[in-house]
Amino acid sequence: IDALPLAFAAYIIAFGDILVIDSMFKRADEARPDEKLTFSPQRNSIICAARNFIHGLFAPMLGLSGPSWTGGQVLVINRYASNPRKVVDSYWGGATSIYWGMSIAMMFVPIVSLLKPGLNLGMVITLLIQGYLCGYLAIEMLAKRSNVERGVAIMIGAILAVKGATWGLGIGIMLYLLLERNWLKGRGAEAVAEPEQGPEES
Repeated sequence: IDALPLAFAAYIIAFGDILVIDSMFKRADEARPDEKLTFSPQRNSIICAARNFIHGLFAPMLGLSGPSWTGGQVLVINRYASNPRKVVDSYWGGATSIYWGMSIAMMFVPIVSLLKPGLNLGMVITLLIQGYLCGYLAIEMLAKRSNVERGVAIMIGAILAVKGATWGLGIGIMLYLLLERNWLKGRGAEAVAEPEQGPEES
C-alpha cells in the first residue's frame, strides 16, 4: 500500500515521457521532411512491458523501466533536426550509435570506473533536461486552456516539488474535482432545455 503513490507517480512520469517523445518526433518531422519518423505509443508500451517483465525477474530497477531516455533522445533529435542529410543521414543512425556506444562502454570496467565520479552530474543534467522539456510541453498544452486549468497545473507542480508525489497527486485530484469539474452542468443544461410554459391563450 505504501508503494501505490510511487507506482502511480511512475505511471504519470512514463505517460509524460511518451508525450515528450511524440512532441519531439513531430518537431523533427517538420525540420527534416526528407525522412518520416513514426512513433507508436502502443508499440512502445508493448516493448516496455516485455523488457520490464524480464528486468523484474532478473534485475529490477525502477530507473531503467521508463519508455525512453529523455536526455539521449534530446541529444539525438536536436542534432538530427539541426543538420542537413549529408551531415546526419538518419535519426536511426544517431540513436543506434549512442546506445551501441553506451553498451560497449559498459563492457569495460576501467572506463566505467573512470566515469563513475561524474554519475551524479550526469543524473542532474538528465533531470534538468527532462524537467525543461516537460515544463515546455506543459505550457504549450495549457496555452489554449482556461486560467483555472493553468492554476491547477501550477499548484500540482509546486506541491509535487515541495511535499512529494503523495501530496501532489492527492491535492491535484481534489482540485480537479472541485474546480474543473462542473457538477451543475447537467442540471443547467436540463433547465435550459425545458421550455417555459406561459399562460394558455384563450
